[in-house]
Amino acid sequence: MSMTPDLYVHQSLMILGQGLEPHIRAVLKAHLGNLEWTEVLRVLDEERGKYGYTYAPQDVALQLRMVTERLGNLGFPFSATDKHRTLGTFGGVLRLVRNQVAHHAELSVLDALRAVDTVRIVLDFIGDESGVSRIMELRHQVIDDLVKDHGPEDPDGPQEVLLPPQLAEAAVDAEDPVPDPAQVAEDEEVDVRGGVRESVSDRPRVARSVMWEAWEVEVVGEPEMLENLKKVAHRESVRGAVEVVVDAEGPLHRDRLVSLVCQAHGAKRATAAKRKKVEHQIGNAEVHVDTDGFVWPQGLDVDRWLLARRSTPSQRRIDEVSPVELANALETIMARRNSLTRDEAKQAVLGFFGRTKTSKSANAQLERALSVALQRGRVASEDDQLVSAAVPA
Repeated sequence: MSMTPDLYVHQSLMILGQGLEPHIRAVLKAHLGNLEWTEVLRVLDEERGKYGYTYAPQDVALQLRMVTERLGNLGFPFSATDKHRTLGTFGGVLRLVRNQVAHHAELSVLDALRAVDTVRIVLDFIGDESGVSRIMELRHQVIDDLVKDHGPEDPDGPQEVLLPPQLAEAAVDAEDPVPDPAQVAEDEEVDVRGGVRESVSDRPRVARSVMWEAWEVEVVGEPEMLENLKKVAHRESVRGAVEVVVDAEGPLHRDRLVSLVCQAHGAKRATAAKRKKVEHQIGNAEVHVDTDGFVWPQGLDVDRWLLARRSTPSQRRIDEVSPVELANALETIMARRNSLTRDEAKQAVLGFFGRTKTSKSANAQLERALSVALQRGRVASEDDQLVSAAVPA
């Protein structure tokens, strides 16, 4: 059977999954004992209001989530001894690649070679010699096809890893420290190990304070792709990036999402025209946009999403935080305070996100958050004071 770029990528991800699953199991053995590692994702998803999913250890999408996401009170176990965060960096790239394949994006032979090389780096890092051998055989096939595409004027074809420069630099020069659990002691981590023994749905529904995790930009396309979204491959690349970013940061404001998707395609300062085209594709992606302009992962139960992700002003402006999340922050504050005036409540929420001063746009967002908190019954109003309300059944 003749191989195509998408088949090459499919096969490379299959080889990746066969090597990555036992590595995940081995790393988490000390933390989970005989518990299945997929239960970690089930608990995390239930905390985020996502229910009813199937969690198969062989699913490479789940494997890539494990090595790229914060795993509750386990933190980042796959980066514990790796200051370069190899699995996090290249795993993030492969999440985007897998998403493109899932959307039947039109891939080139060069795209396939980049994916194969990224898989090779991951397998080499985790010490899967058998997987590296298999992926190198696949790489030779891809290069043969690439040589045919280049024609006789380029008989040797490319012999080096064809990753975007930003990704190659990330693997070599990344100096970001591994997150220190002591720095987030004031926030609540999801109790992964305890959570696998009881259903999250059986626990009291209360808002929780956690640390916000920004999506690390992974470049998977070129700026020119944003200029010509009539091509199916370009549209699917953008939609795939939209879904990956939203899954990592959602709910996030539509403007921030557009900026991140543009950056994922090499455009750090996108023109208004490019931004408009990307924004149009949000409506075609498998995400949900609420009436406040915030984008949520599809299938997430907003009423059960009770996280307040603490962040700094340099990370997110107040008007970039969903009113739902601001309302959750207010609930965590009210759990420790008997009552607050509206102004005191707004000031307390500002402080939760590291601010002391407000602005016209921030004040409007805070007012909207107070309305959301009251409408959802998380907070009640008594004699011009806000008080903590009973958790709804």
